[in-house]
Amino acid sequence: MENAAGVSPKQTAAVAALAGVDAVSAGILHECFRQFGINTVAIAAQDTARLANERFDACVLPLDDSADQVLATIRQSPDNTHSVIYAICGSLPEAIRFSAYGINALFLYPVERQAALRVVRTTHLMVLHELRRYVRIPLVSGAMVETGTEKVPASTVEISSGGMCLHTQAHLGVPQSVQVNLQLPRAGELSLSAVVCWMRREEELAGLRFEPSDPRRAQLRQWIDDYLGED
Repeated sequence: MENAAGVSPKQTAAVAALAGVDAVSAGILHECFRQFGINTVAIAAQDTARLANERFDACVLPLDDSADQVLATIRQSPDNTHSVIYAICGSLPEAIRFSAYGINALFLYPVERQAALRVVRTTHLMVLHELRRYVRIPLVSGAMVETGTEKVPASTVEISSGGMCLHTQAHLGVPQSVQVNLQLPRAGELSLSAVVCWMRREEELAGLRFEPSDPRRAQLRQWIDDYLGED
């Protein structure tokens, strides 16, 4: 039997750590995760021993003064190196500073229930390790779009071996050939040829399809395999 969110009972073992999250935000996030069969546990940001030694399927943390230490602890933990990381921050540029840690999604502060629910809905399959169904990896990282006449900074939203979604203020056309330079956590920079396949200008979002003939896609596929890991 499934609940209203379409989550079967066998998936209820997933746990998200709320590390240093304030009580109001934690209450909202607890309800959002619970709808998708994901339990939450509140821990202090200073409790790095627990983050290092206890397995969590996801971790949520504010991008405050302790964020570097918390993120480093999570990513250096053998149990949590592949955990889905959600950051709470005031804006996208704040998160880009921490892109080396592989932040997957953002909750903008103050956390609002409907906005948080949308974020969890689009990422929960990764938390539940439904990798065969999850074809796009949520990722908040820096990028650069080269059009041939200009270079425009951007940030990643989702990425797969076939294409990606970007936040960008570039005025791109459909279809338009571009070069996209990605900063991949634990892998460094990777450049790929792509074609713009859709634009949502009001949201500053663009969809790119990687050129099938680009041999560098093999590097991206390998990074995706390594990033997801195996249970």
